[in-house]
Amino acid sequence: MKLKYYLRGAGIGVVVTTLVLTIAFAFFRPTMSDEDVIARAKQLGMTEQEEDGQETEDIKQTDPEKNSAAAQEGQTGDGEEEQPVEKVAVTIQRGENSAAISQRLQDLGLVDSAAAFDMFLSDQGFDNELRVGTHEIPKDSTFLEIAELLTTKQEETQEEP
Repeated sequence: MKLKYYLRGAGIGVVVTTLVLTIAFAFFRPTMSDEDVIARAKQLGMTEQEEDGQETEDIKQTDPEKNSAAAQEGQTGDGEEEQPVEKVAVTIQRGENSAAISQRLQDLGLVDSAAAFDMFLSDQGFDNELRVGTHEIPKDSTFLEIAELLTTKQEETQEEP
């Protein structure tokens, strides 16, 4: 057969498929009410702001970033002392790349996914700023907190002979 017949057949197939999908989606309109959207946003941990820019009180209590900040300070919202945050020592050797470091962090339980953390380091530009040395990282740190700790220079202690 000639090429023009194949192209004509493909063009007709595209047009027919477009028509069928247009008709199908015309009848299927998933809609969510405003209440459904707000309920789903609360499930996902999103915050709601009032007109003056302040977060509402019920959502403010479940904000994970503020809760982790309070945990790092060693205090609860009531002002009571908590147990100190457990820290894990991570040593970066000269010549290690971000993928190897990310895998070690996953093995130590500091990140859930080495690939996701490595991609975060690359996307944010931290992958070329990792510092050699031993870094103390709190167990419940976010990707950004871990990256900031790994890119800060650590004081080297010199042992006397």
